[in-house]
Amino acid sequence: MKFRLVLLETSGNQDYIFGTNKLRENVGASEATFRAGTTLVSHAIKTVFGNIIPKEPRDLNQWISEQTPLENDAGRHFEVVLATSGKALLLIREDGAGEDVCRRLVSEWSRLLLERVAGVDGTGVFSEPFGMDEERDGKPAVAHAYESLHGLFEEARSLRTSPVGRFPALPIVEPCRTSGLPGEDFYKVGGRAVLGSAITLTKRWYYEDAIKRFRHLLEPSRDGVIAEFGVFDVEKTMKRLIKRWDPDWLAVIHADGNGLAKIFLNFSDHVRTVEGEQSIEALSRTILRRYRDFSQALDETTRKAFRQAVESILDELGDTRLALVPLVVGGDDLTVLCDGRLAVNFTRQFLMSFEACFDDDSNSSKVLGEIAQVALGAPRLGMCAGVAIVKPHFPFSAAYGLSAALLRRAKVVKQICDLPCSAYDFHIMYDSSVTNLDVIRSKLDIEQGQTRLHARPYVTTSLSKLNKGRSWAALHHDERLVACARSLQPIDEDHRPPLPGAQTHRLRDSLRQGCDIAEGFFDLLKLRYPEFLWPEEQLFFEEDGIRVTRFLDAMEAAGICQ
Repeated sequence: MKFRLVLLETSGNQDYIFGTNKLRENVGASEATFRAGTTLVSHAIKTVFGNIIPKEPRDLNQWISEQTPLENDAGRHFEVVLATSGKALLLIREDGAGEDVCRRLVSEWSRLLLERVAGVDGTGVFSEPFGMDEERDGKPAVAHAYESLHGLFEEARSLRTSPVGRFPALPIVEPCRTSGLPGEDFYKVGGRAVLGSAITLTKRWYYEDAIKRFRHLLEPSRDGVIAEFGVFDVEKTMKRLIKRWDPDWLAVIHADGNGLAKIFLNFSDHVRTVEGEQSIEALSRTILRRYRDFSQALDETTRKAFRQAVESILDELGDTRLALVPLVVGGDDLTVLCDGRLAVNFTRQFLMSFEACFDDDSNSSKVLGEIAQVALGAPRLGMCAGVAIVKPHFPFSAAYGLSAALLRRAKVVKQICDLPCSAYDFHIMYDSSVTNLDVIRSKLDIEQGQTRLHARPYVTTSLSKLNKGRSWAALHHDERLVACARSLQPIDEDHRPPLPGAQTHRLRDSLRQGCDIAEGFFDLLKLRYPEFLWPEEQLFFEEDGIRVTRFLDAMEAAGICQ
């Protein structure tokens, strides 16, 4: 019996979701991408095979888990291995017409993308036929087929025109207000008709569906934890948010998992190590099951960590409302918009909650931990995050770009520490004239690079869990930042700080005059203000021959953390 694998996957998701400064469209774009790998796959299957399968993601995931293996069900011609945000993998029975069926499935799914989620860049490919009992290049044929799909995907994608090319501006057409693409139709904003492109209209159309899904993210949590900040009422998008909440700062938080590429690159080898000796046919089925279970467990763990972080912040605030808008929550990705005062605390709680999920006895932690132990050397995964804190009117797309750059900075822990290590980097955009992170950080290196005025990124993983890079992580651990930030925060009911604001800023200015001057002034302040209890012996510590201080980090964190 022969089979084929079909991969249906979207590309350029981040650019699609965050290519506009309109929050309503960001939220709707996230939902459009999500439905491309779930609901639209269900529709395509119904058209091609005539089988009706669940369209709602929660029901679909349950249905996928309960499927009978295709090789054991002669009455069925397909099996959904995975259907998640922007990606679906299907197993198709060959039966002599497998290629035609695969082509029809890819064509139908592509047609649905064009009709229902304009602008989403999707590509479908399928493998050569293989048998579950076959072996190729020293591995099960199903693993070889899956790996070949990614090469075919990149080739097919490179031959396709960008979705933006589907909307030519000639002959001259009035442009959309937000995307700049040719106008397609009008939508209402505050009772006024506004011209929008097909992509803009699609994003706005899926906004309500996104709200419903985001509500479910917090089940079985308390009601109303996500306030009107954006999830329940964003008719006037960012302007209304700023008017309603009047935040001093807004933050874009972007998080991404560590080591997932290494896991999926040799996934079949990891499964073989975990499962032990099996027949090729049994191992082929196990690989498909493990791939499905791993992907679903990763998605569940991210959502669980998000819920726990929300609950933790609510407990700290003593409130039932939270100024936070989830934009992407699933897989190993998280992107949220929130009040800037909550950003660092929320990020810390999310990263710690994500790792804490591997300390319980849940099925998800076991599924992920077994593979991670083989691939990464520890029964857990790590995650990094970038936190861009900006003024409310700062362009959202630029803020997202800054958070992505900060995320890349945080991922330096992958080279220094173990892969299952979590860390975050943050930046407060005081001066919007320079948005390039490399330029911003270069200004914090003084004395010919011998002194660094920041100690970011900060590690949240417990030092006891690390084998590699423990000494570096100890110097850059989040607990040190928290302790230093608290030493600068008010100490009594009058909100009187231990170090007067004028002296704090004088110490900050002295840092740029050199280590010796700053250290001398720092020692003087400790004598003059005994209530100022800096938790470290000195203002600077040494790292690889460079003197580093975390005072500016603590000063910023103390000002925005609640």
